[in-house]
Amino acid sequence: MNASSFPSKAMIVALSWLARLLALAVAGLILAIFIGEGFHPAKLKTRDWILMVPFFVTWLGLVTGWRWEGLGGALVVAGMAAFYLIHFVQTGFGQFPRGWAFPMIAVPGVLFLACWFGRRKLAASAPPPY
Repeated sequence: MNASSFPSKAMIVALSWLARLLALAVAGLILAIFIGEGFHPAKLKTRDWILMVPFFVTWLGLVTGWRWEGLGGALVVAGMAAFYLIHFVQTGFGQFPRGWAFPMIAVPGVLFLACWFGRRKLAASAPPPY
């Protein structure tokens, strides 16, 4: 593959729409879980509230990534990293969250960042206008 043709504009557009659709699905699922479970903020403990902050940042990143891919991707990845770190510390440095669901939340953010970097690379390699 020619280095000048990677990434192609079509690939970036496809990844961008994949990221958007995944972000819509994940953000919608998170919202549905909160509504369906009957979110009662008064019943949360302090440690749960501390975990909710980076999770909310992640959710904001999923929504923000539709318009600003770099910012949205950064919020998703930073929010999930903070969520994992806080959970690890709260368990006495014992364990990270388990399962496949939490890493899947970060996938749209990683795709948003890949699209953002790809668009920057394409813009930098474009010939100057004459």
